[in-house]
Amino acid sequence: MKDKNDFIYWICKLTSIPRFTGSYLVQPQSGADHAFRTAMIALQIVDDYNDKKPKKDQISREEVLLKALIHDVEESVIGDLPTPVKYITPEFRESVKKVEEKAMQDFVL
Repeated sequence: MKDKNDFIYWICKLTSIPRFTGSYLVQPQSGADHAFRTAMIALQIVDDYNDKKPKKDQISREEVLLKALIHDVEESVIGDLPTPVKYITPEFRESVKKVEEKAMQDFVL
């Protein structure tokens, strides 16, 4: 079993992983920046959704927050590939998914 510090290392490494974001950002974005922004947007969406639902039908804020924060953690190992490249062919996308899963299993989890 891997030490929990391994996971913390890969999460912290996201701060140094540049994201491919196209040309619309004035300032470069790291994997950690992206995860944080995604988490904040996800929480707003969850809160808006839950506001109109009875308690039994609400979505877990904690679960959504966790998923948003770690949704790209494999990029701390393999870097960020531009989405258009990831989907250039179905075969390439499948290969990328296998590499991402392997990186998560071997290094992060």
